[in-house]
Amino acid sequence: MRPLRTLVVDDDFAVADLHERYVRAHRGCAVVGKVHTGQAALGFLNRQVVDLVLLDLYLPDVHGLQLLRDLREDAPRPTTEVIVVTAARDLESVRAARHSGVFHYIAKPFTVQDLHGRLDQVVEAAHTMRGPVRGRPADGPARARCGAGCRPSRGYIRAVAQGPVRSDADAGRLVAGQSARRRIGE
Repeated sequence: MRPLRTLVVDDDFAVADLHERYVRAHRGCAVVGKVHTGQAALGFLNRQVVDLVLLDLYLPDVHGLQLLRDLREDAPRPTTEVIVVTAARDLESVRAARHSGVFHYIAKPFTVQDLHGRLDQVVEAAHTMRGPVRGRPADGPARARCGAGCRPSRGYIRAVAQGPVRSDADAGRLVAGQSARRRIGE
């Protein structure tokens, strides 16, 4: 199995280095780049194929949600999986990320185990679907579980089954990390 080509996007150099180390420690992923601005991320994505982006929302030149919209609208990259890793815990950020197709939202600070749990889900789904994370339609058991081209995590499915996101407590269902869930009132 080919490791997922991963781009780390975070404006804080020390945090980006830490996230890079966390991803490198996961056997299913390979870091192919690390950038600190939205513009650098788009430039990198125009030059290189990436399967997964770890995206901070607070970037110096563009909000991460705008970068996410740009990523989704660009034809060569609409299926690139994104894990939002951010200090943003507010309901609107979670809703907007979810609306843009984000299944994995991790509030900082988080542990390597929190991130590896999400990476495990993304890697499993990518290999179940034979190809880029959502680049080809699912077949066999994967298609029966989540439909053509769809790949929500078990945690996401459980969260959505509990109802729509209407409050910060509801948003906590989609946020990884026990300490982060406590801070937003879950």
